[in-house]
Amino acid sequence: MGTVLQEIGFGEKYPFYIVLNDRAILKAMQSYAGFPEEDFAEISIVLDKEDKIGREGVREELLSLSYTEEQISRYEDCLNLVKGDKEDILKLQEKLGAHLSEEVGKNLYRIMKMVEESGKGSIPFALIRPLCAEWATTRDPSLKCVPPCSPALLEGAEGMTRW
Repeated sequence: MGTVLQEIGFGEKYPFYIVLNDRAILKAMQSYAGFPEEDFAEISIVLDKEDKIGREGVREELLSLSYTEEQISRYEDCLNLVKGDKEDILKLQEKLGAHLSEEVGKNLYRIMKMVEESGKGSIPFALIRPLCAEWATTRDPSLKCVPPCSPALLEGAEGMTRW
């Protein structure tokens, strides 16, 4: 995908990077934390606000929705494991155990490893939405959209557009 975007003019004029995620991982984290399955969509919406309200804002909103400290702490334990590296998937897979299909973790890890071994770059792993809403609305290439929950991804990301 990166090659295709570069061939149509992205890269120099509109720097970009690709972030990999899978909603099955968020669902597994929610299950691990003890959130009711029928609330998974609501919890995902709250997590997606992290780029606007921060981790503490997510915590406060989940508390306001009557989730327990224990549930939120278990959820945050999972979030804190993810820094953007492919090894994070393995750590999360181990922590989540039976809550996450082994195939999901293996497939994401395999994709990231293949790209890295190709020498053509890397694909960071993130748990939040991979779309920068501000850029999607304005198409302003000067916006700097980066995942707030993955500080390791900020290095060298000046002027990058998050997709």
